Amino acid sequence: MIAPEILQSLRQAILAGVWVNTDHRARGSGKLSRDVWLGPLALLLGEGRQYLVAWSDYQEDVRLFALAGFERIELGDEAFERPEGFDLQAYLAQSFGVFQEEVQDVVWRFTPEAAPEARRFRFHPSQVLENASDGSLIVRFRAGGMLEMCWHLFRWGDQVEVLEPEGLREMYAGMLVAANRFVTFKQGKIDG
Repeated sequence: MIAPEILQSLRQAILAGVWVNTDHRARGSGKLSRDVWLGPLALLLGEGRQYLVAWSDYQEDVRLFALAGFERIELGDEAFERPEGFDLQAYLAQSFGVFQEEVQDVVWRFTPEAAPEARRFRFHPSQVLENASDGSLIVRFRAGGMLEMCWHLFRWGDQVEVLEPEGLREMYAGMLVAANRFVTFKQGKIDG
């Protein structure tokens, strides 16, 4: 849940082009950072998580901030200048979803049964589709965001195979094993 006043304040700051002073709680650690100065660039509002793309005065870089983590926002009086050459589309294209991490070559193979549906998806702006002789579909792109890729791959069940990178294949396999363990445990509790 995101407080409407948080969204309104951030929207106002973006439109006015001013710095904001915030208290923000990190999603992963729960750590509260007080008096953080941010230069808001854009709001990412979609299904799932919502983020603020902002210049962090402390980090001296563009970062993502979960909107649900904001506990206080005050608009500053000083104008915020966008970083020279910053391109929101290029920034977002570095990732699958929103997580920013090292960009890697990604290759997935969809079974012949899943290929027609997969062809209709835009997995990533840099994707290249290849039709294999067996009717399967190979999808290639360059991006970071391995965890979000795994979450997305779950929707395809056993109809997709991760070919590259090895780290993504291992992460996905580990998540499948963990999910199977959970289902097996729950079935044992229900049956027993």
